[in-house]
Amino acid sequence: MPTTFKQAVTAIRRLPVDTVTLNRIVASVKSQVKQARNPQDLPRLYRSWISLQRQLVEDERWSSLSDVLDRCYKRPPQWYHQFRSVSPVQLKPFWPQVHLIDEFGTEPALRKYHEAQALIGASNTSWLRQGPGESPFTMLRKYGSGVSLYEQLTDKAVKLTRFVSHNQSRLAAKRNIKPEVSYPTDQYALPLSAKRQNNIFVKKIREVKQLVTQFVPLAKYDLDWLITVASTPLESSEVAINPNFFRYMERKREIEKEQLSPKLRAKRTKWWIPTEHNIRKHYRSYVTRQFFIDDSGNYQLSPMDNFFHNQKPLTEALHEDQ
Repeated sequence: MPTTFKQAVTAIRRLPVDTVTLNRIVASVKSQVKQARNPQDLPRLYRSWISLQRQLVEDERWSSLSDVLDRCYKRPPQWYHQFRSVSPVQLKPFWPQVHLIDEFGTEPALRKYHEAQALIGASNTSWLRQGPGESPFTMLRKYGSGVSLYEQLTDKAVKLTRFVSHNQSRLAAKRNIKPEVSYPTDQYALPLSAKRQNNIFVKKIREVKQLVTQFVPLAKYDLDWLITVASTPLESSEVAINPNFFRYMERKREIEKEQLSPKLRAKRTKWWIPTEHNIRKHYRSYVTRQFFIDDSGNYQLSPMDNFFHNQKPLTEALHEDQ
């Protein structure tokens, strides 16, 4: 029996998210249904949300809340799609590349190396050795006139890769990837073959494409809202967590206590239901590891830079409890 829109919305309305996020997810699904060109693709959309709800609520894998927020709020910029589909060959004239011998080779060794490289026909470096303190990447020349699409994609991908590598300790995952392609020499201090150099280049582009797929910025206003949810005091009624989630979990617990076998009940360590405070802690953990694009087009880390942002100090909370 095919999965229906009603089943998907029922599952979505049980998610442990704030009401604004909940309404946004439902509206997004409705919009995709209206805009769908092929109705046969809709059951796949429904199943994906039902599967995510089952993983989060039914299986109680609460860390999956990050997947829900990712899917709701993260919209890759257009250049992400273009970059992931472009061929490495089209990027090669613009991508930063360096031959490592230019860092430490002597003048005779450099001349011999670049003569051999010129014969290979894959040289992307100047014959001049850079001076002290100069970046080895300033010596690379670019091909083509004007700023092509591939040059723009290169600049954007390199910029994102450097940002992620520099701030990996503050982001959701650690990826220390240098965007520059470095070509070593062979055992005779001569260039690698064209095939081996191309393999190195393609491998680097593949790594950067994986990074681009993994790290997607949030819109600033979306990040601001998530920070509001994460840091709003519990007594505030302005930001409410979906009440349907708590009602569903209470029914779920009652059914489990009645229907689970004694062996399964004994293995169940606790019958815990997340509170609003627990859910907001998940939000805090999520937003502290995000980034966004500012009005100047630069990447910026989340302004909520620690887990206890806008929370009372521990000593103050202890005094209140006493």
